[in-house]
Amino acid sequence: MIQRRRFYRLQYPKPERPVLFVGDAEFVVLDLSESGARLEKKNEWERELFPDAGTMFFSEGEEYSGMIQVVRESDLCLAVSFSPQIPFSRIMSEQRKLWRKYPLKN
Repeated sequence: MIQRRRFYRLQYPKPERPVLFVGDAEFVVLDLSESGARLEKKNEWERELFPDAGTMFFSEGEEYSGMIQVVRESDLCLAVSFSPQIPFSRIMSEQRKLWRKYPLKN
């Protein structure tokens, strides 16, 4: 399969999903790349929260802080961009952690 995206997207199983805080709002991260994420959309969310500084907490206690901007919205999720981008090494570290905990079965 050809990867048409500019950035690799890491999809999370439910128990491992990071949480992003923007202001007082909390969003569950569905998938993640260096440049942004897809967030589970709550029934009510305030567009005026964005752009704003946000902090994402990963399952093993690491965190990322930066500016968060909504770039797309659907019925079920929000797509956001990060500035600065999450380091590629952080994405790869997350991927290795997920592979160890959830090995592919043949």
